[in-house]
Amino acid sequence: MVNLENYSNLYANLAQASYDGRKIRFSFSLTEWDREQINNYRQNNFVPFNFPNAKDVHGNDLSTVYLQLDNSVKTVKELGNIRVPKVNGGYEVQSYVKNSYKQGLLTDEKAGFNAYYVTDTPKLSIETKHTYFVTRGSDGISSSNLNLNDWWHNNQAFTTKNAYIPQAKLANQAMHQKITEMATEAPNATMAVTGHSLGTMVSIQAVANLPEKDIAKIDKVVLFQGPDARESINKMSEQAQKNIQMLEEQGKIDYYVNAFDIVSMLNRNKPGVDEIGNVRYLLPKSFNTTFDMEDKDGSSHDFGQFQINPDGTLKEANLNEHGYIFAAGIKVSQLIDKYLNRLVKETPEGGLSFTEVIKLLLSGEYKDFEKEYAKIIAEAKVASEWNETVNELHKKISKSSGSKKITLQSELVQTIIQKAKNIGEEYEMIFKNAQKEFEDEINAIAKEILDGAGMIRNYLTYWEVQDMISPYGKNNLWDSGQASLNTDQVKQYKEKLGEFSNKMSVVANNLSEYDRHAGNNLFKIK
Repeated sequence: MVNLENYSNLYANLAQASYDGRKIRFSFSLTEWDREQINNYRQNNFVPFNFPNAKDVHGNDLSTVYLQLDNSVKTVKELGNIRVPKVNGGYEVQSYVKNSYKQGLLTDEKAGFNAYYVTDTPKLSIETKHTYFVTRGSDGISSSNLNLNDWWHNNQAFTTKNAYIPQAKLANQAMHQKITEMATEAPNATMAVTGHSLGTMVSIQAVANLPEKDIAKIDKVVLFQGPDARESINKMSEQAQKNIQMLEEQGKIDYYVNAFDIVSMLNRNKPGVDEIGNVRYLLPKSFNTTFDMEDKDGSSHDFGQFQINPDGTLKEANLNEHGYIFAAGIKVSQLIDKYLNRLVKETPEGGLSFTEVIKLLLSGEYKDFEKEYAKIIAEAKVASEWNETVNELHKKISKSSGSKKITLQSELVQTIIQKAKNIGEEYEMIFKNAQKEFEDEINAIAKEILDGAGMIRNYLTYWEVQDMISPYGKNNLWDSGQASLNTDQVKQYKEKLGEFSNKMSVVANNLSEYDRHAGNNLFKIK
């Protein structure tokens, strides 16, 4: 595990602090603080946490926040029965504690659920403005029944069935109760929701299923490195879908994803599926995969890969400079779909065994997947090194002369050739993916209008209904001719870059035979 480089992004701080083993964490014990401190915290029902220079999305300074303790937690004992022989013969049934676990509003060890409620004031009051509901992601996998609940009943159920997972149902109840408390104790406060990995699935499903009146109290949903959940939301109630749509329209849902992380890329770039919220691609520190857990910067799924700007915002990739990141994300998401679909087909009744899910998402044992995955990341790394290579070649050329200079110039041209080809391929892939997503949205809108029209057919004639909905058919909403023209233009752009690359190849291979004038003529694209 590698921690954030600083604490200036509040939501990332909260998501990271929900895990055990972090430098600052919400789980604590008597061994870390003395009994007097613990008793004081329990008496006041809050624990202060300091995140230096932390800011929220509105620019508010939230360096100190307060974890509200969950007094509802109790130890639940599961009893078992055993037959014990009597001294005088025969047997008697005796009870024993088969298992025990903690359970409360924000904690359910048996279900693997851990959430934390944080506020900007020591106690909920008229002065409270900001509160935060934080959900922990998956604990490290082990044979423990408690850990298996994260992986089997939640991760696996979401990944293979788009299920409304058990932890999300618990989070939904807890969120609703906290919002209800806010209504009376802190009427001016709103609640932000955040989480990482499994915590994103739990968070978005829980928010979706809140009562409609609770949604007005949601300030922001900030999710880190989790899969898209649209397909699971589409299986829920009409109100759940409306809740998410409303938050999206208000710009309140942000997903931060790492294109090199298989968890982030799960369910993304899928045909016919519009991803939830504003999807923001992180600019990671390195080209690590999800499996590179021992690296100094952590795996692509860890917080150590985050780069944070001075104002607390996270550094994001942009198309102009980092097209290779978006192209890699498309490839990784398509690779995940390929292997998931293959496993579902090979497994009886379309289900996945626990072992198969772990092999696919966590282990290097799934060799074919791992090799293809590593290749995608390696290609992205090569594409990213272009600027550095060009700058280094320019420096060497300025200090060289004669045949050495010609050799370096030839190497520079070859480098530009490869970059031109990469740009064309990246641009084509990203454009086609975006255009397909737009077309899918238009299809969904047209279908929704058509379905809605079906409800009024009892009151209007067939022709009246047709006349009403005809302007909103896909043929009118989607300009297939323009789409085809756009695709052709992208193809021409790619081909032109290819022509440019070919001409550059002539220069590179014959650099010593051409003077400046001849070289300039070759660069002219007619």
